[in-house]
Amino acid sequence: MVYDPADRDLLGLSKWRDYIDQLAPLAEKIATLSSRSHDEQWKADLCQFLYSQISVGYLFMVSDPQYPEFLSYYNHIYGQGFPNPDDTLNQAIIEDRGIYQITGFRGTARVASLQLGGDVGSVARMIDDPTSLVGSSKGVFDLDSATLGEDGSFEILLSPERPSGYEGDWWKLEPGVTAVIARQRHYDWVNEIDGRFAIQRLDVPAARPRRSARDIDEALGKISKYIEAYGTVSFDGPPTRHLRAAPPNSLTCKDYSNYGGLANQAFVEGMFELADDEALIILSDVPERCAYWGFHLTDDFWQSIDWVNRHSSLNGHTARIDSDGKLRIVVSAQDPGVPNWLDTVGRSNGFVYGRWTDASDYPTPHVTKVRIADILRHLPADTERVTAQERDAAIRTRRRAVQLRRRW
Repeated sequence: MVYDPADRDLLGLSKWRDYIDQLAPLAEKIATLSSRSHDEQWKADLCQFLYSQISVGYLFMVSDPQYPEFLSYYNHIYGQGFPNPDDTLNQAIIEDRGIYQITGFRGTARVASLQLGGDVGSVARMIDDPTSLVGSSKGVFDLDSATLGEDGSFEILLSPERPSGYEGDWWKLEPGVTAVIARQRHYDWVNEIDGRFAIQRLDVPAARPRRSARDIDEALGKISKYIEAYGTVSFDGPPTRHLRAAPPNSLTCKDYSNYGGLANQAFVEGMFELADDEALIILSDVPERCAYWGFHLTDDFWQSIDWVNRHSSLNGHTARIDSDGKLRIVVSAQDPGVPNWLDTVGRSNGFVYGRWTDASDYPTPHVTKVRIADILRHLPADTERVTAQERDAAIRTRRRAVQLRRRW
C-alpha cells in the first residue's frame, strides 16, 4: 500500500493531532492567571512546567488499576504540588472495589506509611472542577503498626471487606479511594535506608490483557485535561489564592489533611517577596515533641525549588538550633554564610513551606525582612559560620544523597 499524505486517518494521524491540539493552548490559558507572564524567564519556566506535567499525566493516566505498581509521585524532576524534599512518594492507582496485596520491607526512614486517597492522575473531580485539589486523604497506615518480620518485611491486604478466615494485617478500602501512596520521610538522607514496596491485585487474572484502542484513547485524551486542571489549581486554586491574598513575607499555619496532607501535621506557609539585596529571617520556637519538622521553598508554579543542587531545604537533622533554643532561618538569593539558609536561586518571589508533624504544639514562626548586609546583626553572636568551600561540600553531599534514595 502506498501512503497518501492527504489521507490523515491512514496512520491515525488525525487522532495524534487531536492530542497535540488539546495541549497547544494550555500555556496561554495558564499564563492569563499570572501577572508575571511578560517575563521571559517566567515564560521559559512555564514551558518547562508544562512539559513536566505531560510526563506526570502520562504516567498516571495510562496506569491500570487492575495491574497497579508504585510509580514515582512528587519528586525533584516534576516538583509539582510543593513536595517535601525529605519525602519519597510512590503512588499506585487502584479501584475501590478491588482486593490488593501490598508487600515489602519497611526500611529505616524516619517515617514510613501508606496513605489512601485520591490520585494525581485520574481524579475526575479535579478535571471537572479545576478549583478542587487532588489527593484527599482517606486514611494513613503507619508501617510501624504493621506486623514486621525480623528483616522489616510486611504484608498488608487492602479490600472493601476482610476476607473470611484472613487473620493477617488488613486495611479497609473505603469508597472513592483511587490511589495508595507509599510515603517515606527521611531526616538523614545518607544513612537512612529506603523501604521497598510492591502491590498487586488479587481478584484479577495474573496475566494482564492487551489494552484496547478505546481505553488507550480515553486515557491519552485525559492528559491535556489534567494539565489544564492542575495548572489552574497551581495558580488559582484555594491554597495559592489564599497565599497570594495574604501579606507577603509573613507565615501562617494551615491544616491540609483535607487535601491529601497528613492528619497529624500542620503546614507553615507564606509568600516571600524580596529584592536582590534583601533577606527574610524566620524565627520560631521548636516543639518540645515533634516526630518531624522541616522547611523549604517553592517557586511561582507551586514546584519545590531545586533541592538537589541548591541549599533550598532544611530539616530537624540538618538545621542548627541556636543557643537560646530558637530556630532561625535565613531566606535569600545570596549565601549569608550561616548553616540555616534557604536559597531562593535568584527568585524574587515564591513560597515558604514548613511542616510540624505529630508535635506537642504547632508554632507559627515570626518573619523579619532585612538587608543582606544586616543579616548577622539579627542573629545571635555565636551563630556558626559556613565558608564557601563548606557550602560547596554540603551541596555535593546533598546531590549524592538524593541520588542514593529511591526516586523512580
